[in-house]
Amino acid sequence: MPTGILAMTAALTISCSGAAMALQPQSELLSAADQIVESLVYGNGAAAFRIPEDGILPEKLTIRISGRAVYEDGFSMSLHYLEEANGAWKPDTIYYIPLDPACTELVMTVSCTDQNGETTERSVDLLAGEAQAAASG
Repeated sequence: MPTGILAMTAALTISCSGAAMALQPQSELLSAADQIVESLVYGNGAAAFRIPEDGILPEKLTIRISGRAVYEDGFSMSLHYLEEANGAWKPDTIYYIPLDPACTELVMTVSCTDQNGETTERSVDLLAGEAQAAASG
């Protein structure tokens, strides 16, 4: 595993573990979709997120990561990441999304139905998040 990915994994682990320990009551109020979006970190040309350890029904969790890349030669393609994981997300696992420099759009949409049958959906622009992370650090 490259050093940058290790550092990013450590940062995600610390930020999620610290948030879970310091904000345990608040994390119970956040939906699984919110917890996943809040766990996003960026670095070394990738984004990473963590599936919460508790309160997730993997078969009720859908994460769609899609976008478009346009290359210098004019060729473009649609991008879809981690599709095979839908229905089989593993709690307390970190997933990585490569951020291709040719991306013109990349969005992650998280949809989760809880034990009470309530569905929460959240979308995040991964390119905007990466730009914001780069500007702040």
